[in-house]
Amino acid sequence: EEGCVVSSQMKRAVSYAFVTKYFPPEAKEA
Repeated sequence: EEGCVVSSQMKRAVSYAFVTKYFPPEAKEA
């Protein structure tokens, strides 16, 4: 079960990195 939580956190981190890479915070503010 811990592995499932870890994988979900990794998935969230990857998606967050993807969003911040292609949609920088400064761009989202505008």
